[in-house]
Amino acid sequence: HLIQFCTFRLDGHLFGIDVRQVQEVLREVAITPVPLAADAVSGLFSLRGRNVPAVDLRRCLDFPDRSDDCPPVSLIVETSIGLIGLLADSIGDVLEPDPSEFEAAAENAGSEAQQIIGVYKLPQTLLRVLDLSQTVAKVMSGRLENVHQEAASHAGTIADSHPAGR
Repeated sequence: HLIQFCTFRLDGHLFGIDVRQVQEVLREVAITPVPLAADAVSGLFSLRGRNVPAVDLRRCLDFPDRSDDCPPVSLIVETSIGLIGLLADSIGDVLEPDPSEFEAAAENAGSEAQQIIGVYKLPQTLLRVLDLSQTVAKVMSGRLENVHQEAASHAGTIADSHPAGR
């Protein structure tokens, strides 16, 4: 059966995650920095009263930082540790690639490639499929737990960056 992917771009590359993992996409969020957070964690933002860690996928995948004049989009995903916002350069379409075009990632690849399940060969580009559980595990090893604790201690103090009804 076919899998649909919510696609996004990072540093010009096309990535995707299973569309069933994405709750929503936000175009702009106000992120509050958090002390002692992992390098990949840009901070927290409020989503309808819940403090959500903002995880910069560029940092997770060892890409250079995005320029300040290019605000990220946030893919809100439910993970084993709760809601997180994955920061990407831009959002793409929902794609349903042909399974015969899938190629699994090499098992002996570097640390960034360990977060990629594999690639789909599309007519104009490659679709890299992000392993969300590996990405979360990498960030957790870098103190994402501290961010969730910080979020709980600051409940209600972070301005809601996406009020319902907007």
